[in-house]
Amino acid sequence: MSHKATIEKNIKSIAVRGKNLRDLIHNTAVLCVEHAQQHGDYSLYTRLVDTCKELKSIRSNSVIEWFVHFGGAEYVQVEGEKGKHFKKNRKATIDLAGAKANPIWDWAKPEPEYKPYDLRKAIIMAVKQAEKHMDDEGKPLTEEDFIPSDMLAALRKLVPAEMPQA
Repeated sequence: MSHKATIEKNIKSIAVRGKNLRDLIHNTAVLCVEHAQQHGDYSLYTRLVDTCKELKSIRSNSVIEWFVHFGGAEYVQVEGEKGKHFKKNRKATIDLAGAKANPIWDWAKPEPEYKPYDLRKAIIMAVKQAEKHMDDEGKPLTEEDFIPSDMLAALRKLVPAEMPQA
Protein backbone atom coordinates (compact mmCIF):
# COMPACT_ATOMS: atom_id res chain seq x y z
CA MET A 1 0.00 0.00 0.00
CA SER A 2 1.34 3.43 -0.92
CA HIS A 3 1.97 6.18 1.59
CA LYS A 4 -0.92 8.22 0.16
CA ALA A 5 -3.27 5.22 0.27
CA THR A 6 -2.40 4.65 3.93
CA ILE A 7 -3.11 8.30 4.70
CA GLU A 8 -6.45 8.17 2.85
CA LYS A 9 -7.41 4.98 4.71
CA ASN A 10 -6.48 6.59 8.05
CA ILE A 11 -8.49 9.72 7.28
CA LYS A 12 -11.59 7.61 6.53
CA SER A 13 -11.04 5.69 9.75
CA ILE A 14 -10.70 8.91 11.75
CA ALA A 15 -13.96 10.21 10.25
CA VAL A 16 -15.88 7.05 11.19
CA ARG A 17 -14.31 6.72 14.64
CA GLY A 18 -14.78 10.42 15.30
CA LYS A 19 -18.49 10.26 14.50
CA ASN A 20 -18.86 7.13 16.62
CA LEU A 21 -17.03 8.78 19.53
CA ARG A 22 -19.13 11.93 19.16
CA ASP A 23 -22.33 9.85 19.24
CA LEU A 24 -21.06 7.86 22.23
CA ILE A 25 -20.30 11.06 24.15
CA HIS A 26 -23.75 12.47 23.40
CA ASN A 27 -25.52 9.24 24.34
CA THR A 28 -23.48 9.05 27.55
CA ALA A 29 -24.29 12.69 28.34
CA VAL A 30 -28.02 11.95 27.90
CA LEU A 31 -27.67 8.97 30.26
CA CYS A 32 -25.93 11.28 32.76
CA VAL A 33 -28.88 13.70 32.55
CA GLU A 34 -31.35 10.82 33.08
CA HIS A 35 -29.30 9.67 36.06
CA ALA A 36 -29.24 13.19 37.55
CA GLN A 37 -32.99 13.50 37.05
CA GLN A 38 -33.66 10.19 38.80
CA HIS A 39 -31.07 10.37 41.59
CA GLY A 40 -30.04 14.02 41.97
CA ASP A 41 -26.43 12.96 41.32
CA TYR A 42 -24.51 15.37 39.06
CA SER A 43 -21.07 13.85 39.64
CA LEU A 44 -21.20 11.91 36.37
CA TYR A 45 -21.39 15.20 34.46
CA THR A 46 -18.05 16.12 36.00
CA ARG A 47 -16.55 12.71 35.21
CA LEU A 48 -17.58 12.94 31.55
CA VAL A 49 -16.27 16.51 31.17
CA ASP A 50 -12.99 15.60 32.88
CA THR A 51 -12.60 12.68 30.47
CA CYS A 52 -13.26 14.96 27.49
CA LYS A 53 -10.64 17.41 28.82
CA GLU A 54 -8.10 14.61 29.12
CA LEU A 55 -8.64 13.67 25.47
CA LYS A 56 -7.68 17.23 24.45
CA SER A 57 -9.37 16.76 21.08
CA ILE A 58 -12.91 17.04 22.41
CA ARG A 59 -14.44 20.47 22.85
CA SER A 60 -15.09 20.08 26.57
CA ASN A 61 -16.44 23.63 26.96
CA SER A 62 -19.26 22.67 24.60
CA VAL A 63 -20.05 19.67 26.79
CA ILE A 64 -20.06 21.94 29.87
CA GLU A 65 -22.40 24.45 28.21
CA TRP A 66 -24.69 21.60 27.07
CA PHE A 67 -24.94 20.20 30.64
CA VAL A 68 -25.62 23.68 32.02
CA HIS A 69 -28.33 24.29 29.40
CA PHE A 70 -30.09 20.91 29.37
CA GLY A 71 -28.90 19.25 32.57
CA GLY A 72 -30.21 21.64 35.21
CA ALA A 73 -26.71 22.14 36.59
CA GLU A 74 -24.09 24.76 37.19
CA TYR A 75 -20.34 24.29 36.87
CA VAL A 76 -18.63 25.75 39.94
CA GLN A 77 -15.47 25.75 41.98
CA VAL A 78 -16.25 24.08 45.30
CA GLU A 79 -14.29 25.56 48.19
CA GLY A 80 -11.65 23.19 49.48
CA GLU A 81 -11.86 20.90 46.43
CA LYS A 82 -9.61 20.64 43.42
CA GLY A 83 -11.11 21.65 40.07
CA LYS A 84 -14.63 22.59 39.12
CA HIS A 85 -17.65 20.37 39.64
CA PHE A 86 -21.25 20.25 38.53
CA LYS A 87 -23.99 20.73 41.06
CA LYS A 88 -27.73 21.20 40.85
CA ASN A 89 -28.80 24.65 39.70
CA ARG A 90 -31.83 25.44 41.85
CA LYS A 91 -33.03 28.01 39.29
CA ALA A 92 -32.94 25.58 36.35
CA THR A 93 -34.69 22.36 35.45
CA ILE A 94 -33.52 19.29 33.61
CA ASP A 95 -34.69 19.19 29.99
CA LEU A 96 -34.28 15.52 29.11
CA ALA A 97 -36.26 15.82 25.85
CA GLY A 98 -34.06 18.74 24.79
CA ALA A 99 -30.94 16.81 25.77
CA LYS A 100 -31.97 13.87 23.60
CA ALA A 101 -32.99 16.06 20.66
CA ASN A 102 -29.90 18.30 20.64
CA PRO A 103 -26.61 16.49 20.17
CA ILE A 104 -23.78 18.40 21.80
CA TRP A 105 -21.91 18.87 18.52
CA ASP A 106 -24.92 20.25 16.64
CA TRP A 107 -26.04 22.46 19.51
CA ALA A 108 -22.67 23.98 20.41
CA LYS A 109 -21.27 27.15 18.93
CA PRO A 110 -19.07 26.40 15.95
CA GLU A 111 -15.36 26.51 16.51
CA PRO A 112 -13.93 29.81 15.29
CA GLU A 113 -12.20 29.69 11.95
CA TYR A 114 -8.42 29.78 12.03
CA LYS A 115 -7.01 33.26 11.57
CA PRO A 116 -3.31 33.83 11.09
CA TYR A 117 -1.72 36.19 13.58
CA ASP A 118 -1.40 39.76 12.31
CA LEU A 119 1.16 41.64 14.40
CA ARG A 120 0.35 44.98 12.77
CA LYS A 121 -3.33 44.57 13.64
CA ALA A 122 -2.45 43.50 17.20
CA ILE A 123 -0.31 46.61 17.68
CA ILE A 124 -3.07 48.86 16.31
CA MET A 125 -5.58 47.23 18.68
CA ALA A 126 -3.18 47.61 21.64
CA VAL A 127 -2.73 51.32 20.88
CA LYS A 128 -6.49 51.85 20.50
CA GLN A 129 -7.13 50.05 23.81
CA ALA A 130 -4.51 52.19 25.54
CA GLU A 131 -6.03 55.36 24.09
CA LYS A 132 -9.46 54.40 25.45
CA HIS A 133 -7.87 54.49 28.92
CA MET A 134 -6.38 57.96 28.46
CA ASP A 135 -7.80 61.46 28.80
CA ASP A 136 -7.51 64.23 26.19
CA GLU A 137 -4.10 65.23 27.55
CA GLY A 138 -2.70 61.70 27.09
CA LYS A 139 -2.73 60.80 30.78
CA PRO A 140 -4.17 57.51 32.10
CA LEU A 141 -7.78 57.77 33.27
CA THR A 142 -7.16 55.92 36.53
CA GLU A 143 -4.22 55.17 38.79
CA GLU A 144 -4.54 51.48 37.87
CA ASP A 145 -4.00 52.15 34.14
CA PHE A 146 -0.31 51.71 33.28
CA ILE A 147 0.43 53.36 29.95
CA PRO A 148 3.99 54.64 29.64
CA SER A 149 3.92 57.44 27.05
CA ASP A 150 7.31 56.45 25.60
CA MET A 151 6.13 52.87 25.03
CA LEU A 152 2.89 54.06 23.40
CA ALA A 153 4.84 56.44 21.13
CA ALA A 154 7.17 53.60 20.09
CA LEU A 155 4.18 51.41 19.23
CA ARG A 156 2.61 54.19 17.15
CA LYS A 157 5.84 54.50 15.14
CA LEU A 158 5.64 50.81 14.21
CA VAL A 159 2.48 51.34 12.15
CA PRO A 160 2.43 55.03 11.18
CA ALA A 161 0.34 54.61 8.03
CA GLU A 162 -2.66 53.31 9.94
CA MET A 163 -2.32 55.03 13.31
CA PRO A 164 -4.03 58.30 14.02
CA GLN A 165 -1.96 60.29 16.47
CA ALA A 166 -3.84 61.11 19.68
